[in-house]
Amino acid sequence: MTRAAAHLLRSAILLFATVALCLAFVRDAAALPLSNGTFNVQTGPNGELSSLQLVGDAFPTNYVLNASNAPGQDTADHEWVGELMFSYRTGNGAWQTALSQSSADGRTITSTGTSVTVTYQSSANAQGIKNFKVVETYSLVDDYLYWQIQITNTSAQAIEFGDVGLPLPFNEYWFGNDVIYETRTVYHSFIGNDSSYVTVKRPSGVGEEGAPTATRTLRATRPSRYARSRRALRSTTIRVLVVRDGHSTRVGTQPTCAPIRA
Repeated sequence: MTRAAAHLLRSAILLFATVALCLAFVRDAAALPLSNGTFNVQTGPNGELSSLQLVGDAFPTNYVLNASNAPGQDTADHEWVGELMFSYRTGNGAWQTALSQSSADGRTITSTGTSVTVTYQSSANAQGIKNFKVVETYSLVDDYLYWQIQITNTSAQAIEFGDVGLPLPFNEYWFGNDVIYETRTVYHSFIGNDSSYVTVKRPSGVGEEGAPTATRTLRATRPSRYARSRRALRSTTIRVLVVRDGHSTRVGTQPTCAPIRA
């Protein structure tokens, strides 16, 4: 595996414990590109990664799903790579669900020449992100894509996170007449607490292999799958990596941020 392959999508997938207060400039944005000598990256209007391609790839494969290569997933409750799912409570209150896809009213997106920052806070929606602030930053550093997730408690009470879900819908849905070996990908994972890893590559095995890695770690307790848009994709599911803080009182219970949806 090449160095570029080993660092493909080196992300802070489990970087949920970092607490920092980042300034956000109020601005809405549609698709924003990032590129260097290794990657061509496109972020979308929902703060997601809508395209991830390697520069000079013999087969210009997009490694992630988006509304173009998986139109059946482009629904109101979409969960693209880069969108987030939380279960949390303030004080000793009831557990609540917060979804980035339900937080458009609290989302701002800013960019520089080398990074895109997505901020969520103060959503008025029932399942929007409130009581805490989330800052996601995508940046290109050397030969890897660095994905940071920072969470700040903005409430007046202590806050406890039970689950953090990171949807990982790689480009692995195969449709009729697809040139699957050149345009689609396959996913492999091992979920073993601090030793967890995920890889994604083309079915042919030709070319680079992506391996998201964490720079800070909480425990990945299980991969969870839930049904999405069965009318369009016939029992298609979206894969969600569920991350848990070992100090949470929800450790040992079933994840709540990835419910079954018919």
